[in-house]
Amino acid sequence: MKDDYYSIVVIGERELVLGYKMIGCDESYNVDTVEEGAKKLRSIFTREDVGLIIASDFIRNGLTDSEIDRIQMSVKPLVVFVPSERMKGKREEEVLREVIKRVLGINLEV
Repeated sequence: MKDDYYSIVVIGERELVLGYKMIGCDESYNVDTVEEGAKKLRSIFTREDVGLIIASDFIRNGLTDSEIDRIQMSVKPLVVFVPSERMKGKREEEVLREVIKRVLGINLEV
């Protein structure tokens, strides 16, 4: 592995994982429960070779407030929670706005 290459990992329900696997994501993990997803996210978050973790937003429900704070402050790996079928109540624009604010430090108002 090159020193400047970091893996992209996807954690979530089957549909999300298959989509990212098809476009060439390095690693993907299909999880069925919040607890299983949170456990997998915790283990991958500590790895030095991972640069980006894409996780279903339902996994956030299995994390403690301090874990969420640590994840939100992290740049490497960057963790992005994406909308899932299980969390239809949250609009995709809100999720994107949160990511932009975290990465760029600006709040987009539409």
